[in-house]
Amino acid sequence: MTRTRPPHRLANALWTLAAPLALTGAAAALLLSWRDRLPDPVAVHWGPDGVDRLGTLTELWVLPVAVFVPAFALGMWALGHFVGQSALTRRLAAAVAVWCGVYMPAVALATAAVQLDLDDASRAGDIGGLVALALVPATALAVVAGWLTPGDAPQPASAPVPAGAARVPLGAHERASWVRSTSQAGTWALAAVTFASVAVLVLGV
Repeated sequence: MTRTRPPHRLANALWTLAAPLALTGAAAALLLSWRDRLPDPVAVHWGPDGVDRLGTLTELWVLPVAVFVPAFALGMWALGHFVGQSALTRRLAAAVAVWCGVYMPAVALATAAVQLDLDDASRAGDIGGLVALALVPATALAVVAGWLTPGDAPQPASAPVPAGAARVPLGAHERASWVRSTSQAGTWALAAVTFASVAVLVLGV
């Protein structure tokens, strides 16, 4: 069977590429504006007892944000662009891309914010609360992105029911319905990979 061309490719590109990259760019501009107020080196990782690793501002930003977010945005764009025949796939791609585009920069900014105006980065406070708080806007905007992603077009019947088709005899006040379960292949696997990747980068596993 010939696969149909995925619809709404422009909307897919806006949500999966433009939105996360714009959010990352805005966060990068804010972080650069803080550069003179940050210690050198900066704290780049926290353990149970506080800061346990120092590094450069580039290390704080490049891998978790400047590399990870564009890579995931590109992957989600490809998912919606090439195999997004279903609205479920397109909405999942948009939500994941926006979630990463909000959460990862927010975590990097939180990491930097607790170090502002410190002489010694090892004295930076705990970031656990800020990291957890970043989940709220990330999840909210991901839901909005999925909700605003265009759905599937109506597919009305193209011909009348054949005269000889089987029919169920119903009473004057009876109604019949047909129900069938469907699933999107790979959805849960994609979600698991997404959140596992984020956990590895944030927690340093």
